[in-house]
Amino acid sequence: MAPRPRPELAEARCALAGVIDAALKGGQFHDPDALCFGRPWTNEAFAAAVAATESAVRSWRDQRKPSRPVNIVPLLEVLHGDNPRFAEARKAMLNAWRRAGGYIEDVIPPLQHSGIKTKKFSDVAAVVDLSVGQPVPDNAGNNLILPWTVNIYPDPRCVFEDKKVEIGVAAVVVLIESEHWQPHQESVFRKKNHPNIEKDATPGGVQLVGPTDGKGRIAGEPLEDEPSVKMEPKGKDASGPIDVSVRVFRDGFTVTPRDATDVSETQKFVLDAIFGSAFETDANQRLIVARETVWPPGKIRE
Repeated sequence: MAPRPRPELAEARCALAGVIDAALKGGQFHDPDALCFGRPWTNEAFAAAVAATESAVRSWRDQRKPSRPVNIVPLLEVLHGDNPRFAEARKAMLNAWRRAGGYIEDVIPPLQHSGIKTKKFSDVAAVVDLSVGQPVPDNAGNNLILPWTVNIYPDPRCVFEDKKVEIGVAAVVVLIESEHWQPHQESVFRKKNHPNIEKDATPGGVQLVGPTDGKGRIAGEPLEDEPSVKMEPKGKDASGPIDVSVRVFRDGFTVTPRDATDVSETQKFVLDAIFGSAFETDANQRLIVARETVWPPGKIRE
């Protein structure tokens, strides 16, 4: 079935096209020391860099009649990577993509710890990149199809005081929570098996444990062959939001020094600093490293 037209998103999609077009015209690249940095991208070259077609790139940057990339992560990685110099530009493009999909970023207010405003873990270590798209009705119109991607890689450029470390995760818990919706029983969040997951005890959750990089750390897109989750209503008048979050227990983190210092002492120091900070945690003492909330079509934030 063809996607439902979304005329109310025309302005946001034109704005996203403008952001992408400006980045390509400006020769944006995640490595400022590369020879290609500052040289305008051709549609063909950028298509090859992000594994897309030339026509797709042309439509992404066409502000008169734009199309929204289904997955923004390859664009973000090529254009900005995890270079702190481009962190704001990466965030701006990601938020433009979110708005062009019709959903709101930063919907869940952060928890407060003793009056201290919480920080986003991604500001310290970019180990998880979670993107959740606007849910759409399935062909029957009874359920929702929730598009999503989660990329997980060790971040080699973390600094805690004078300690330079690489932070990764060996396991993460992904939760889908809603008062109105639940993952379909045939999804990986319930009955369906997948080589990169272990079922978590929490309802609506799974534990991701792969693919790994040979050092026991997740490195890749664990559910790339599951680009969407079917959601079924819990009741007759389902209309509320859906919250997707990625959470990590303390022993799920791996910390590797980038010098010759003691690994165990450094890991303890860094984890003490992380879990002693004002990052959002849940009742099970899991650190919430990424979170997105979306509404069904036609619903707005209350």
